[in-house]
Amino acid sequence: MFTKFDTRKTIAHVVWWGGLVGLLLLSQTRVEALLYLFQETWISSFFDPVLLEKNATTIITIVTPVRGIILLFSLIILAYPIIQNIRQSDVILNSKIKSKHVLQAVFLFFILCIIFTPGGINGLAQEYSNTTLVMFTRASSVSYHQRFLMTAIANILFFRGDFFFLVFSFICTLVFIFVLRLWFETNQVSVSFWQLVSLGTISFVYFQIRVPGYPDVLANIFILLAFVFKLDTKAKLSLFVLSLASHEASLIIWFALAFLLFDVKGYMQFLAICGIYLFLLFSFNDGIYGVLAAREVGETSNLMWVVNYPWREVLGVAISFKALWGIVIAAVWYLFSRKNYREAFQILIILLAGILMTFMGVDTSRLFGWTFMAVLISWKILKNSENNWEKIINITLIVNLLIPSVDVFLIMNPYIAPGLYQYIFHSLFGV
Repeated sequence: MFTKFDTRKTIAHVVWWGGLVGLLLLSQTRVEALLYLFQETWISSFFDPVLLEKNATTIITIVTPVRGIILLFSLIILAYPIIQNIRQSDVILNSKIKSKHVLQAVFLFFILCIIFTPGGINGLAQEYSNTTLVMFTRASSVSYHQRFLMTAIANILFFRGDFFFLVFSFICTLVFIFVLRLWFETNQVSVSFWQLVSLGTISFVYFQIRVPGYPDVLANIFILLAFVFKLDTKAKLSLFVLSLASHEASLIIWFALAFLLFDVKGYMQFLAICGIYLFLLFSFNDGIYGVLAAREVGETSNLMWVVNYPWREVLGVAISFKALWGIVIAAVWYLFSRKNYREAFQILIILLAGILMTFMGVDTSRLFGWTFMAVLISWKILKNSENNWEKIINITLIVNLLIPSVDVFLIMNPYIAPGLYQYIFHSLFGV
């Protein structure tokens, strides 16, 4: 008996995989790669030789439009299953998103801007900002071209240059806070506004305000969307690809979260995408050595920074969650006590991925903050348990508010995040 061949479905799969590969290719190739392709290969025979004589002319007339078309095609193809799933989700159909959720997100953003002094475009964010100006127009010397998506979207929407890229970054942060608030609603975890403020003082939230312009915020939005809405496999995989195009290190966190998000078939597709991405990453960046060398600071590998300053590594991991480690530890203990080993190990795997993340850079507290889903999942487990953990959760969140938020880097001494915490502790203790 022959299985009926579904031509439409097959074409849809081919087109989706084409969009996937197209976006990952764009994230790993500079303008120079396409320039070489059109000038030095057999493809050049299809174009007027006059157009190919000068690099600037070739980029303006051929390379820029091709990059733009590929990006537009890829984003539409990948965004379609995500948007379709969200539109058909119970959250949208039953109008669970209320105006109060939007207002709470906006108010929370401004409260956090009072607690933490909003930063400007500095450090590596300056490089991302510069990229918004040259993304499609000329050859660029930007080294972190793997973190492609946020700067590309900013370029397309004309949020170019320091000021407008800063505005775009804060818009992304506001969206991130809204989706975070939505996670509690869709997962039926009751939360008070003051509890959200306490949650906002741990690294994965306040960092987006303190150090705007980093693509972490975009990757975090994609991660949260996978847990907020009931999405099919293709939509979740599309979010994964968008995360990869935002920040290469998101591969580590998604690898830990994949056990929660995919069935066996979906996990096989996830691994296939990982294989494609790693092949492109190593091929266009001089192999594993080139990828790791790009992350060296002061000609010293991140591993050696950890070896030389282990106390900063430990402090960075600890302060990343502040007192909310209590919620995580309580949830893991509860799961083990109920012999629910699978869920307990899933949380531990996420935390282990966070430890691995800290070896990818020197800003330890920020990098471990990528494991924020461990906190949210733990919170949900305690709320849904047969025991009453409400008092423990509230006490933990109150203590969390009292503990200052500290930025920990392997390359310098820790310091209290500028803003209200720094002012209070400097006034009281002179630190």
